Amino acid sequence: MKKLLLVMVLLLLTSLSYADDLDNFLMNLNMQIGNDKTSFEADLSATFGSNEMKVKSVVGSVDKPADAYMVFRLAEVTKKQPEEVLLVYKKHKDKGWGKVAQELGVKPGSKEFHELKENKLKKHGKKGKEKKEHKKGKKDRD
Repeated sequence: MKKLLLVMVLLLLTSLSYADDLDNFLMNLNMQIGNDKTSFEADLSATFGSNEMKVKSVVGSVDKPADAYMVFRLAEVTKKQPEEVLLVYKKHKDKGWGKVAQELGVKPGSKEFHELKENKLKKHGKKGKEKKEHKKGKKDRD
């Protein structure tokens, strides 16, 4: 019985640690996005291959921009539709994205859970750097 209790406590602590990591990632993502929702929506559309109307609908249905990112990211990781993820988010958002991910079948500490923290937005990755370099090169030619 004591072993079972110890295992449960360790699982809970591990789960909380992963949730903190995810919360920090989302906070940083919100800071990166800032107030530029138009560019962010274009980035979501390009990154996840969703049409503009679906992206605007999701962004308008969540509390913060990073929450919209998580809807699309969880849909990608779980192979579910963003609308399905959004329903689970609305039901469990007060418990955090770790709980939402668990409800969608993603186990804390799993490969899929770690993938959620990877920032896949094209603007913030290699593509964003390429755009800046291209603009600089264009200026040099003019």
